Amino acid sequence: MGDMSTRMLLLSAVRTLWPRLTSALHGAGYTDVHPRHGAVLTHLDPKGTPVALLASRAGLGKAAMGALVDELERAQYVQRKPSAPGRLPLIVATLRGQAVIRLMMVFDRQMEQHIQRAVGPNGYESLRTMLHVLARSLGGTCEGQLTTHPASSDRAQDI
Repeated sequence: MGDMSTRMLLLSAVRTLWPRLTSALHGAGYTDVHPRHGAVLTHLDPKGTPVALLASRAGLGKAAMGALVDELERAQYVQRKPSAPGRLPLIVATLRGQAVIRLMMVFDRQMEQHIQRAVGPNGYESLRTMLHVLARSLGGTCEGQLTTHPASSDRAQDI
């Protein structure tokens, strides 16, 4: 399998996905969405998420996350929504942002199907289990992030 470290294998897999996703989003007309914006868009909760929680989920500092939110707000993908008095605003996806998130979910379903075909059903389940174990063993979580819903009525059409 070569001398590439596991870290580099994981990075290589991720690096092959971002250009494909970016190309799909740009092809759908969302030309101002870039891979760095995934740190926000993949971690938003439907009812909104505070910047600090987005930063924690993405493994970024609050200032860096705030800058990404500012970019997406200027491009009208997210907006700051007032929350309870005395609390910081929640970041919520606008209709434009929701459309991008839906396209990202379609892309994710397509990639899930591709991976299943590439490694087979048993390999797919083993891969997912191992990635969950690895993430948790390194102090990460697999919660609060953009998820695909295999039972969703949306068809995984090519984008």
